[in-house]
Amino acid sequence: MRSLRYLGLSLLLSLTTACATLSQSECLHSDWRELGVRDGAQGYARERLEEHKTACAEYGVTPDPNAYHEGRRAGLEIYCTADNGLEQGKTGATYNHVCPAELETVFLKNHKLGHEIYELTQQIRKVEHEIEKKEKRLDKEDLSDQQRKQVRDEIRDLDRERGRLRRSVSVLEDLGVL
Repeated sequence: MRSLRYLGLSLLLSLTTACATLSQSECLHSDWRELGVRDGAQGYARERLEEHKTACAEYGVTPDPNAYHEGRRAGLEIYCTADNGLEQGKTGATYNHVCPAELETVFLKNHKLGHEIYELTQQIRKVEHEIEKKEKRLDKEDLSDQQRKQVRDEIRDLDRERGRLRRSVSVLEDLGVL
């Protein structure tokens, strides 16, 4: 029973350590402004500092909130650009409402455009997967001529759909950064 308790405790500690935002060395030697710039440039919310506080408390280190937030504001200027909004949207990343009001409109407009491209790209992947399945069916299954014709017609329809989706992506990409 006692070893089971120790096992549970060590598992809990390893999970806590694995989730820590900073290592002991990072806590002891961090330039809090630079860390703020890095977190801001990655689009982390203000609450990220609390996570750093928790990680560093174990080592007796208290972050400098003024330096961190000053750096984070500078980092958000890197993150909250039109180009990055487009790229974040294309990856399917969600927006965490971190941009200052003066940068948010342009960022969001481009994030939405990028997200539309992302959604279309996902649809293309699904269509391509369906085409592959149908092509394998043609190769492997003993089908009648009528069934083969139907599967080929389905593949042709899917191919047209893929072409339509690709054209839509191309149109959106031609818009570029708004």
